[in-house]
Amino acid sequence: MKVVTSALKKKGLEIEELPSLLQERIESLKELIEKYNETIDDYESTEERDKDTEAELDKMEDFIASTDQDIANEIRKFTPAANVRNFDRTPEPTYEPTPKRTPEPTYEPTPEPTPQPQPTPEPQPEPEKKKDSGLGFLVIGALLLVGTVGVVNIFKKRWH
Repeated sequence: MKVVTSALKKKGLEIEELPSLLQERIESLKELIEKYNETIDDYESTEERDKDTEAELDKMEDFIASTDQDIANEIRKFTPAANVRNFDRTPEPTYEPTPKRTPEPTYEPTPEPTPQPQPTPEPQPEPEKKKDSGLGFLVIGALLLVGTVGVVNIFKKRWH
């Protein structure tokens, strides 16, 4: 955050004067830094030191630093809009002469290339289909029949 705050001070801007996207990025960076600090505190309070955890913390720290630098670069590139006027400073409107328009050159359409004939595709031989013997359907049908007869039989006994 030090790089971002120094960029803001150099430009003489406040966070509220930035576009909403930059404001959101700064807020998410603040939250990330808070979570990182909490993680560091938790890690330092434990007695065990783990190289993998330290490597992850280093990666996180590098990410925070690069994000901080990216946001600062965006702030340096940012120029406040001329129509936004603050109470502290009011930028004077700048007038630029409009350049004369030159007529656009006309282009002749290029003829479309003639399509080359497509080679005829060779017919694919159809794979042989296996003939169903019907044995599976016969077994399933028999099981359903036996099950249905059994259920009907049970209901007959209950109702009589």
